[in-house]
Amino acid sequence: MSQQAIRAQNDYIFNLQVQMDKYARLISSVNLRIKSLDDEYKSVQLKIGQLRLKRNEGDQRGGGINAVKSMIMCENREVSKLENRLAACRTRESKLVATNTELKKKIDALRANRLFSQTVFEKVIAQAHTLANVNIEEQEAFDDIYQNLAMIIAREKESADAFRKEALKSETLETHDEGYVRGNYRIEEEAEMKLTLHKLDVSLREDKTAIEVVSERLKLHESTFKQIMKLTGCDDYHKLVDIYTKKEEENFALFRYVQNINNESEQLEEQTTALQQEQQRYSDELKEGSANMRKRLIDSLEETRQKILKENVEYERLRQNAQRDFGPIARAVDKLYNSLGCNEMPSTGPVNPASGKSDDQNAMAIRMSSMNDLLAAHGITEGNILQFLAIIEQRSNDLLEQFTRRLQHKNPQNLATTSLGAHLQPSDPNRANGLHLNFNLNQPPPHLIESANEYENNSDEDDSLVPVSTADLQRKAAKSLASQMQVATKFSPSKNKPKKRK
Repeated sequence: MSQQAIRAQNDYIFNLQVQMDKYARLISSVNLRIKSLDDEYKSVQLKIGQLRLKRNEGDQRGGGINAVKSMIMCENREVSKLENRLAACRTRESKLVATNTELKKKIDALRANRLFSQTVFEKVIAQAHTLANVNIEEQEAFDDIYQNLAMIIAREKESADAFRKEALKSETLETHDEGYVRGNYRIEEEAEMKLTLHKLDVSLREDKTAIEVVSERLKLHESTFKQIMKLTGCDDYHKLVDIYTKKEEENFALFRYVQNINNESEQLEEQTTALQQEQQRYSDELKEGSANMRKRLIDSLEETRQKILKENVEYERLRQNAQRDFGPIARAVDKLYNSLGCNEMPSTGPVNPASGKSDDQNAMAIRMSSMNDLLAAHGITEGNILQFLAIIEQRSNDLLEQFTRRLQHKNPQNLATTSLGAHLQPSDPNRANGLHLNFNLNQPPPHLIESANEYENNSDEDDSLVPVSTADLQRKAAKSLASQMQVATKFSPSKNKPKKRK
């Protein structure tokens, strides 16, 4: 009989744990659903508040025409703002165009000066190089001709002296087969030499004229260089080249600056065109007709209002369904809490002050009183149901441990059979956020038989709320618990003491 009671108690506790796990999963899913519905409900409330605020701002009496008027006034204000921005952009554009024209004029003047100075400089350098080369070549030719002439003159002088000497010695002229010879040269050679001398005289005259022309050009170029040096304030050709390169870099920098200004002016032109198009669009919308626009706005506002009302009805229905689903779960947890005696305060026996257990008992009593107050004030809600489930689970484990200790005290030889159910642990110890209550193990579970009878009487009422399988399990567990309590009263320590005395 005792083994049957133990098995029944174990089955009952196991079924309670299975049922608590099921309820915990169901409660977590319902909490998630309720949380999502609350978030959606809050978002819809915010949207409704915003729409009401907009409606009140447009018309405090609740109409729609004044709201449309206020919207038209807002659009007119936006159009005026855009016109002001357009005017500012136009003034800025005119200023930029003026500065751009001035910079273009300066750049054109600088380019003209640069091109003129560059062309003059290049021409002068080229002419100087050509004149230097021509001068060198002419000087070399002149030196060669001068040397040849000196040699010819010296040779002619020698031949003339020899001819005079011979003429003085012999008055008669010697005739030869080859022809008449004067001195050491023939008449043909003398004619050729005269012809070459004439050519050399002509070439010397041409060289002199060319040298005079080159000198005149050099004087002209030197005068231009002197003028450029005076303008630049530089006396060296190398420094003049450096100044020219610096001016070229400055011109290039100005050119880039002008390009940037042109790009900015193009961007401003694009912005002005966009603003003009937007202004034209707003003006066209205003000119199309205010009646049709008001009608469209009123229809759109009415559609949004109907949508919001439908969403509110749907959210309210979902909230009611969630509350309807949560009601049976809360009632079942309340019955378990009361049937297991979790609402009873732990008995305060004689406590040793040095042991330190009085503080634990006081803390336990305070916790139990707070939970009972919470249950009496608010009942079982979504926020505190996990705490009550943790207390129920802890109470069931304490009952099981108490019962196994009594059975082991009765039958110390059969530890294997009497330790059934000792391995059962809470399915989720951290479910109640660290809430842990220590019940008095010597306190018997009160009103178990009465609660079981009440549960049997009221089981028919809760069949519509709880599934059939769990109801059957509860009936079996109640019957087994009643038989178990009858057996436990037989083997209580108060009845076993006389047997030990015998």
